[in-house]
Order: sequence, then C-alpha cells, then structure tokens
Amino acid sequence: MYSHILIGLNQSAAAHRALRQAIRLAATFHATLTAVAVTPSLPLYAAYATVLGPEARQIMEEDQQASFAQLLEMARREARQHDIEIETVLSSGPVTDSLFEAVRVKHIDLLVLGIHLDHGLAGWLSSNTTHELAERATCDVLGVH
Repeated sequence: MYSHILIGLNQSAAAHRALRQAIRLAATFHATLTAVAVTPSLPLYAAYATVLGPEARQIMEEDQQASFAQLLEMARREARQHDIEIETVLSSGPVTDSLFEAVRVKHIDLLVLGIHLDHGLAGWLSSNTTHELAERATCDVLGVH
C-alpha cells in the first residue's frame, strides 16, 4: 500500500512515538523509510548572545545541529533494531517547507507526524504546523499522538 514513508522528527515525545509507528508501517509494507529532522531558526533572543562574542551565535547553531544529528542517529539505531533501513536527512529552514520538499523530491506516499497534545504556545505552534502539513500535503498523512 505504501512504498516510501517519511517521518518528520523533532525532539518531542510525540515524534518519538510517530517514529516507532513509522518503523512498524515500513516493516509491514516493506516500504522505504526516510526520517527528516528540521533544525529551527534560533530564537530572537539569540541575537543578544553576540555580546558574548561574535562566535556565540555560531556555537549555538552548531549545538543545535549536533542535537538534531543525535536525534537522527537515535532513529537509525531504532530502525536497525527492527531490521529496517532508514535514510536520514538533516535540514534547516521552515519545517513545513522542508518536509514538503522532501515529500516532493523523494516521492513520499505517507507522511507520519507526531501530534502534540500540549495546550500552551508550543502546542499551538506545533498543531498549527501539523495542521498545515495535513492540509497541504500531496500524500497521505498519519498523525500519531
């Protein structure tokens, strides 16, 4: 039914649950699995870090890249435990744009996303992103909570 599944990863528990579901689906359908993690832009307050020196912002960006690279490594390990091959992609920029680009370029037929049940600002932003992805995606979308 599905030949190429894409999991959008971030550092949330919901995304980790979605990864486990994507791995199960890839095994069931003998599908290719791709994980995409998108490093968000640094928050506005990061601009104040430049008072510590011009390299402060670069260090923050490198730390963020390393954190998301570790997230993708965790996804590789978990997929390997289930004998699933997984391609991982570390991207930057707007989350929706990055995931839509991956869906288009890799001919994805199922996008798997974690759904956050947080009611605060982070939850609203996440649900807004998830809603936009579900509404505009050119493939099936599975939300896992």
